[in-house]
Amino acid sequence: MKQVINIFLFVLCFTIISCHDDDTVVSGLTIIKADTNLKAIGGEASIQIQAIGEIKATSDVEWCQVAEVTTEIVKLSVLENTDYPGRSAQIIITNGNQTEQVTLIQEGAIFIYNKSEQIQSTNNDAAVLPIKLSSSFPIQVLIPEKNKNWLSFNPSADGNGGSFIVSENNTGEARGSDVTITAGKRTLTYQVLQYNAENFVGNWKGTYTNQGYQYSLPEVSISTPDENGIYTISGLYKTSLYDYKIQATYQNNMFNATAGQEVGSNVSSGLPLTVYFCIVDGTGLPVWTPDNSIGLIPVLLSDGSFVLAFADNGGIPGGVADKISFAGFLGEPSYSSFQGNIRILGNCFFFR
Repeated sequence: MKQVINIFLFVLCFTIISCHDDDTVVSGLTIIKADTNLKAIGGEASIQIQAIGEIKATSDVEWCQVAEVTTEIVKLSVLENTDYPGRSAQIIITNGNQTEQVTLIQEGAIFIYNKSEQIQSTNNDAAVLPIKLSSSFPIQVLIPEKNKNWLSFNPSADGNGGSFIVSENNTGEARGSDVTITAGKRTLTYQVLQYNAENFVGNWKGTYTNQGYQYSLPEVSISTPDENGIYTISGLYKTSLYDYKIQATYQNNMFNATAGQEVGSNVSSGLPLTVYFCIVDGTGLPVWTPDNSIGLIPVLLSDGSFVLAFADNGGIPGGVADKISFAGFLGEPSYSSFQGNIRILGNCFFFR
């Protein structure tokens, strides 16, 4: 009997040990995989888990909500992020005994464009005008209904911009349109302008400022070009005896007037002065060398009409064309022969 009892105890111990060795310890909550890096446009994120017990999940921000919870997955619904900075949310998952934390990261909104492309100018021929745009959100292009008969937009295949499609202009007049481009909460205004130089030949009125006062230019004229393609602009500075005319060429969809043009003579303070057309840069000094220029540029107004404005055309290396002037010199222009600006014209533009 004693031997039987010993055998029984041995078998029992072996069974207990064997059962203990074969038992698999299951973790109460384990994160298997987290797909929690999202674009700014938002959408769905998920966290794969292995868990037992009653699973609960919470988010610490309102823009990220828990949509579904099981013992295998936690699904999240993430709103779009329309701000530039990225943002993050903390997701807490628990079964009551064990807790895990997962960080969700969402990119900020991207809207990349080329500022220099916001004004598109072309001649009266049909044209395709490409622009580059990159955005986290779908791009919407709004062309005014009245201009859709000559202007449209064709998105690029890669979604990074597109092209304005402009039909031939047979109206005999300059034309243009504002175009609103929206991506998410961000909005840009583009202008598409179509004209030739001859659309601006003729008579104008004008205005300019000098030392804080505004003056009118009642009789400004742009002539037809001569055989060399030179246009003459008169009426900028006109006395009872003399009209100090300047000359301009037409390039890059604008008139360009070079500095250093000798435009006449003047007697000031008893001195016989030679008058030159100059450009006044940001320092307030006249620029008279012919390698500098200023643009007379068509500008579209909100009512669809155009004015011509003297503005910087990149023609002053390392500087900015600010104003124009008619300056008096004793002989050839130089700092030593400079006697003063007879007339300075700031914010000068023409209108009809």
